Amino acid sequence: MQHPQRWYRVKGINDIRTYIRVVGERDHGYQIMIASFYEDFCRESTEQISRHLFDTCVRTGYLLPEDPPYSIAATEALGICEAADHRIAAGG
Repeated sequence: MQHPQRWYRVKGINDIRTYIRVVGERDHGYQIMIASFYEDFCRESTEQISRHLFDTCVRTGYLLPEDPPYSIAATEALGICEAADHRIAAGG
């Protein structure tokens, strides 16, 4: 299964909005960027996940295709957490 560089929202995390994006492929899996939005801060990380686990999460609906609440152009230029900080500072 191929995954375009799209965002997925992680289902089932109550007060934390978490999005992941496939940013690269490896021999046995994917490199993903994870952005988690808490009430008063945002955390980004890059992790590895096996193809099997990622595909299972998509197939079962644990990962749902959904853009984060900030523009993709901003996330490409700044990183999703920094884009969120800029939007909050600007009153948006």
